Amino acid sequence: MYALKTFHIIPSTVITEYGLQIGSALQMILLSFALADRMRLLKEEYARVEHEARTQLERRVVERTSALHSALSELESKNRILHELNTLDGLTGVHNRRFLDELLSKEWSRCHRQKCPLSVLIIDIDHFKLINDNHGHQCGDEALKQLAMIVQECIKRPGDAVCRYGGEEFVLVLPDTNANGAGHIAETVRSTVAATQIRAAEHNLTLTVSIGVGCVVPLDADEAGLSELIRAADAALYQAKTGGRNQVRVAQEAARLANPN
Repeated sequence: MYALKTFHIIPSTVITEYGLQIGSALQMILLSFALADRMRLLKEEYARVEHEARTQLERRVVERTSALHSALSELESKNRILHELNTLDGLTGVHNRRFLDELLSKEWSRCHRQKCPLSVLIIDIDHFKLINDNHGHQCGDEALKQLAMIVQECIKRPGDAVCRYGGEEFVLVLPDTNANGAGHIAETVRSTVAATQIRAAEHNLTLTVSIGVGCVVPLDADEAGLSELIRAADAALYQAKTGGRNQVRVAQEAARLANPN
């Protein structure tokens, strides 16, 4: 256009005079629009990618959190099962000595705070050695398992617990139970065992048990008193044994500290 104007082929006007500048300006304007549109597209693409990345990250966080909660729940369940297994007697399925020690300690503290009685029954199978000697240890083991089930069926409250104390001895823990109530439960256990015929290793057995009962209202948080409670119940068991077996004896020195109601 500049050459055409120079050789007077086209007339001289504002457009022909400043066409180059106008064209350059238009190019710059169009380039600016193109760059602005490109920037807009890039921003939209960045926002889309960022949104997808955030959404994917949030989804992964939710998935990982859910997986973590599931793993923690499973771990807690397995730990609970492991703890239960560690507190159960492998032969009889009732609680073991470890559980007994923990339970007595806990109940001693609670009964001390609430000023309520705590009773324990020590149950011993009469002449158990003769069963092993005459019929074998397999028969003796089966007798222990069935006795544990009989004792377990004699308790009704969820807070009561049957524990294997060792050998042919079991301990029944009765929180919030006074001496009269504990003696009644002990007599129920004794009479139920005596009236039940047990089938063990192809032998029909009729067992009897001797039971010593101890009951106190803990007057002191010191667990030395707990040892005295066990000692009193054990002494009562000895009296039941020496008194002819198949009977219940209540420790009088422990009973005097019990709730008189």
